[in-house]
Amino acid sequence: MRYITLYWASISLRTSLIALSLWLLLFWRKPEDLRSKLKKQIARSYGEGCWYAFGSARSGLACFLKTFLNQSDEVIVSAYTCLAVSTGIIATGAVPVYVDIDSDTLSIDESRIWNAVTSRTKAIVVQHTLGNPAPIQEIRHKANEMGLLVIEDAALSLGTRVKDRHVGTFGDAAIFSMELSKTLSCGWGGLLLVNNADLISAMNQAYAMVPEQSRVRSTFDLVQTVISTWCSHPLLVNFPGKYVMWLCWKLGLFRPSTPAVEFKGGIEPNFLRKMGAAQTLLATLQWRRFREVTDECASNYALFADELRALGYTVHSPQDHNVHPIANRVSFLVDKRDDLLKHFRDMHIELGVWFDGPLSPVPTDKIFNYKIGAFPVAERVAKHVVNIPCHNRLTDRDKMNIIQHLRDCTERHS
Repeated sequence: MRYITLYWASISLRTSLIALSLWLLLFWRKPEDLRSKLKKQIARSYGEGCWYAFGSARSGLACFLKTFLNQSDEVIVSAYTCLAVSTGIIATGAVPVYVDIDSDTLSIDESRIWNAVTSRTKAIVVQHTLGNPAPIQEIRHKANEMGLLVIEDAALSLGTRVKDRHVGTFGDAAIFSMELSKTLSCGWGGLLLVNNADLISAMNQAYAMVPEQSRVRSTFDLVQTVISTWCSHPLLVNFPGKYVMWLCWKLGLFRPSTPAVEFKGGIEPNFLRKMGAAQTLLATLQWRRFREVTDECASNYALFADELRALGYTVHSPQDHNVHPIANRVSFLVDKRDDLLKHFRDMHIELGVWFDGPLSPVPTDKIFNYKIGAFPVAERVAKHVVNIPCHNRLTDRDKMNIIQHLRDCTERHS
């Protein structure tokens, strides 16, 4: 039976093999030369811009903030996001300040931002959540008047367009993730786009000082990505995939995408790194497939969103004809979430609960500056949210199976 997973979907078996073989042939190529090729490939899809490739999106955010902010400055961020965003802020010595979300879009509530601004506020991170753009133009306009930097977090909405303009191109800067769960993945890695011409010179100087990822670490990460891609294939995941993955973790050959120390507010010594050469090579191959992957995700996204609405669910997908949403998951709310998750798990379909907390995972360390109970909308959503895979690996049969199981669950609990 095919197993439908949420992860490693955008990396095809063919692409993973090409990346591994090319890396062995091009082992001695300079990382900067490879990153230049990546930037040119991105420009073909996203337009010209000043791009920087990092080991992770959060390290790209940290580098940008460290360049333009001082320690103890405040950065406003959505109260419904991944802990990695807060980690990127904390890594600079700045303080994250959270704002609750709009229940329809799951993105930051623009009307609440300005009440959170203080004399120490220097920047706003605006997350576009799973294909749902935040009101970025309104936020950017008012933030400019107040002298605040705007950084778009487009990690969950790569390819999404507002009036034929990609999210990530509206703010002063933007971050994109290519981690294993994202729409376009290379296993590890993130991108920073700087749109404000006045900031580019300083950013160039800062990026020049960022250390390179070691060749050994980069190669190990590529091997982990290739093995994980194969082991996560729908036809291989049950056997031998899960056993191979277990063995690799047991032997210490694999590492997690987020180090355990970061969940406690700690920052590893190698936190700030440029994207490794091997990851850059795979990222370039992936960006060549940008249109193919995002078109398929957009089509599946629309299919499931329409079906979910017809079944009476609250779906978090924009209905504005000016917005072209793209994500590899569709988010919706359910009352009996555990029942739905169990049913799909029994049917070998992996659903997500992204995010499983208003700030995911909910932090306990004071350094995160997060107060449980202060963000009722985000906390309510986190208790009921479910995301269903709509990535490019789904076959027509997969899609019909997912829809049929949604109908069965809905009828059973109606």
